[in-house]
Amino acid sequence: MTVAILLGILSTVQMHLAKALERQGIEALNQIRDRIRKTDEPVEKDIRKPIIYTIGVILHNTGFIYPLLAQRYAPPAVFTSMLGVGLVVLMLYAWRVLREPITREIAGGSVAIRLHRK
Repeated sequence: MTVAILLGILSTVQMHLAKALERQGIEALNQIRDRIRKTDEPVEKDIRKPIIYTIGVILHNTGFIYPLLAQRYAPPAVFTSMLGVGLVVLMLYAWRVLREPITREIAGGSVAIRLHRK
């Protein structure tokens, strides 16, 4: 059962970070496209933007492996109950990397949702 829980945590963290990386890459590429359309000046090439998106796509498309492995060790309910952990990691990523403000109310609500058990 512990293996299924760990696989659930890895899966949800990977899934949420993949979505964030894809979104971050898309927004960066849209900004570059808009700059090209507004001016005829060459836009500096920043190779990190497409790589961020590509890493997100790879992480997103390899996430199916975890549920397949976890079913050997525990029922699907154990694996899927870890979804909230990935949301907390995503919130920390948004705060540190994307510089989004996280208030005490948001942080407290996230912890409360994660700790809530049925």
